[in-house]
Amino acid sequence: MVTRMVGGGDLKSLPCSIALLAVVAACAGPARTDLMVPETQRAMAASEDSRMHRAIALTDVGGGEETTYMPEVGSEEFREALRRALEAHEYLSLEPANAPYQLKAFIIEVRHPRPSISTRVDSFVRYTLLRTADGHILFDDVVHGTHTVAFDESFAGMERVRLAEEGAMRDSISALLERLRSL
Repeated sequence: MVTRMVGGGDLKSLPCSIALLAVVAACAGPARTDLMVPETQRAMAASEDSRMHRAIALTDVGGGEETTYMPEVGSEEFREALRRALEAHEYLSLEPANAPYQLKAFIIEVRHPRPSISTRVDSFVRYTLLRTADGHILFDDVVHGTHTVAFDESFAGMERVRLAEEGAMRDSISALLERLRSL
């Protein structure tokens, strides 16, 4: 009976190696900023004659959590995703200190799924848009984002959760852009 692998490894340690590889592959990573940013679409961008065109300063962003054993959306990752989306769609002011409007965003909740074949995540984010001059609130809305990742999109459960979180946040940011476009 052969008990040695090519390269000198022991076949008895193979199950342990496979188990270790599975644990490492399933480790949670934080949500990735680039996958939370909606694709740039002219239909969601500020028109040049809009009062929102390059008029918003992104101020307070919070509510995110650091990744532990479950993937999470961190405040800094969310802030950067918002910044990129606002910039790409021409809402972000080139001079934030002089911006006529201020946007605040707070992640109220990100609902994680129970283990399943398809993974759905729901996010709830409060967006508040204020006029800088007098603090008048133009809107203060809680936006629900949802995204589902099927088993065939990712075999690893934690990866499906992270992808679904990124998609739910992307949907939330898209809804914000549509709301801004309507002002």
